[in-house]
Amino acid sequence: MKKTIAMQLCAFAFGLSYAHSATLATYDTPVSTTTILSVTGIAGSAGVVVGSLEKGGGITISSSTSGWRASAYNQTAQTQAALEAANTGGDYWGFSLGASSNYNVTLNGIGVLGFVGSSTGPKNWGLISSTDSSFASFTTIASSATGTGSTYNTPVSVATTWSGALAAAPIQINAGTTRYFRIVGYGASASTGTGGIGEYGSLDFSLLGDVQSLVRQVIWAGGDGAWNTSASNWTEGASSTTFAAGNDVAFNSGGTISVDAGGVTAGAVTVSGANNTTLTGGALNASAISKSGAGNLSLGVAGNYSSGITVDGGSLTATVNDSLSGGVTVNAGASLDLGSTTNSVQNLVLNDGTLSGAGKVNVGNAASVTVSSGNATIGAEISGTGASPNRGRAL
Repeated sequence: MKKTIAMQLCAFAFGLSYAHSATLATYDTPVSTTTILSVTGIAGSAGVVVGSLEKGGGITISSSTSGWRASAYNQTAQTQAALEAANTGGDYWGFSLGASSNYNVTLNGIGVLGFVGSSTGPKNWGLISSTDSSFASFTTIASSATGTGSTYNTPVSVATTWSGALAAAPIQINAGTTRYFRIVGYGASASTGTGGIGEYGSLDFSLLGDVQSLVRQVIWAGGDGAWNTSASNWTEGASSTTFAAGNDVAFNSGGTISVDAGGVTAGAVTVSGANNTTLTGGALNASAISKSGAGNLSLGVAGNYSSGITVDGGSLTATVNDSLSGGVTVNAGASLDLGSTTNSVQNLVLNDGTLSGAGKVNVGNAASVTVSSGNATIGAEISGTGASPNRGRAL
């Protein structure tokens, strides 16, 4: 078994402070219970996947008003070997931390964490980590002695010491992966002794670190051209670049853009400015389309937009069937022109916006049409089982 003991640093002793840009996860642990075996974690930042905090199989929940305690800690020694044996025996509290796709997560600190215990309960606690949920191999990140052989009902904090260890050796969690952690209790003088995570209030345990979005935005360089993954028709900062699948894209200066015949997949698509932008060619898959500015966006491509379309300014014109997708919102001063096309949407919201054209928009079952205070202009056919408006004028 490969094990590495990380250096433990005390911030106070060395005059160091640790900077953390985000709270990654928080837990509110219970008190006075013998039945709650796990608690749900809350993600503090986008891109973080938080697993439940739960007791290991070797310990038994014991009711206490001072914390979430357990008994049956069976390792009496206060050594690394005892920590390893306690882990094998299930004398721990386990949790996991993951990174969503398009995000990297770095764990580099503990915000809140302290331990309570009886006089015969665990005197030592260790934090270990593994890339494998079975902990066939693991790294010991930090360990602390919190008990002295006396009952301690006020939490003894390890946040500073363990943050020092994590700052010295941060845990990197790459996009789409999960890291597993265990808080191991050992050094108990009797199996009837109790110990566990101390009660601080509504926040008893928190993890700190950094979250990095891997989604990049590229900006159309202007003029007419091809949208594919090989043409350098985009800019990123001051440099020309190519588009890659999943990138956010922005069209600020207009042009006629020919989408690759095989289609493209983007993140968020933003169209702004006074110049007109025309998309033609293959299919466009994107998370959303946002239209602002005085210009017109002409959608001449079939599209699938998971978070829909929002028109805040200017106009959007559908020039082919199935160019609209998801929910469509048209806000005050903006317009949606269906031309002669037929499109289907999940929901249609007209916040004093204008709907025009000789075409038709189908609003399906379990969907709705929402018209604002009566100032919306409707000059196109709306059909489908969801076509009755929620408020405003009748159709």
